[in-house]
Amino acid sequence: MNYIIYDLEATCWEGSRWEEMEIIEIGAVMLAGEHFQPMSEFEQFVRPVDLPELTPFCMELTSIKQKQIDVAPDFSEVFGLFMDWIGDEPFKLCAWGDFDAKMVNKECERHGKSMSDNFKGFMNLKELFARAYDTKDNIGLREAMRKLSMPFEGRLHRGIDDARNIATVAQTILMLDD
Repeated sequence: MNYIIYDLEATCWEGSRWEEMEIIEIGAVMLAGEHFQPMSEFEQFVRPVDLPELTPFCMELTSIKQKQIDVAPDFSEVFGLFMDWIGDEPFKLCAWGDFDAKMVNKECERHGKSMSDNFKGFMNLKELFARAYDTKDNIGLREAMRKLSMPFEGRLHRGIDDARNIATVAQTILMLDD
C-alpha cells in the first residue's frame, strides 16, 4: 500500500472557519509501501468557485498569488488529476491533523466526487506523532520536526512544501501504524 502525504491550502481570512473555506492548493508526496520512500510528488493550484478572490491575509499566509489561482482549474478537474496521479495501487491518505481530511470531504461533496475503490482510509499523522513521542496532540509541524532534529525546508503554508516536510516526519513514524 502507498501512503499519500498531502497538505491543502485554502481560502482564508481573519477569523475564518474551515466550513467556509475552499481548497486553493493540493501538495502531495507518495511514499511507497513498506520502506516509506518518496516515489513522486503532486502539486496543483485550485481555482475556488464560491469566493474566487483571495484576501490579502490569505496571500500573505500562503504566498499564493491571485493570478496563480485565476488560471488554475477548479476542484473537480484537479481532484481527477490527483486521483490519476495516485493510480491503481491501494493507498491511505495521511495529513498533519484532520483539517485536510475535512476539506477534501467537503469539496468532494460539493463537487460530486468520491475516492476510488483502492482508498484505505485516513491517517492523522499529528495524532500518531503525539502518541509516539508523548507530546500534546496539537503539536505543530515545525515543533515536531525540531523534536526529531529535522530542518523545515521551504515555506510554511505552501501545500507542496508542507507535504514534503510532513513526508519527512512520516518516514520516521509510519512504522507505528497498526
